[in-house]
Amino acid sequence: MIFDPGRIDELAVHIQTLNTQNARISSRRYRSDRLLIYALPQLKMPRAGLWGREDAMGRHGLGAIAAHIRALDPLSPFEVISAAGHWVSFEQPEQFNQRLLNILSRSATA
Repeated sequence: MIFDPGRIDELAVHIQTLNTQNARISSRRYRSDRLLIYALPQLKMPRAGLWGREDAMGRHGLGAIAAHIRALDPLSPFEVISAAGHWVSFEQPEQFNQRLLNILSRSATA
């Protein structure tokens, strides 16, 4: 979930423990890029991607994920934040918040 072990604190461990205990499905059975292939065309809203470069769920397929999003809308933003894993918003909150605000402001003016 978190790329940099130095970012793992008591809160992160607590959240992960709760998430694991309360999970209704085993997400390891699903490949995120396959779910995106089927889900993205059904969305009737602007699409964007904001990923941690070291996200174990997608790091080897970020180019393909970006391509799927942009195939539906070539202007869709797709951004990758270095030194971050699956919990990119927890691990790199300043970068995540700034990039998310930029994406949202672009779609609000489109």
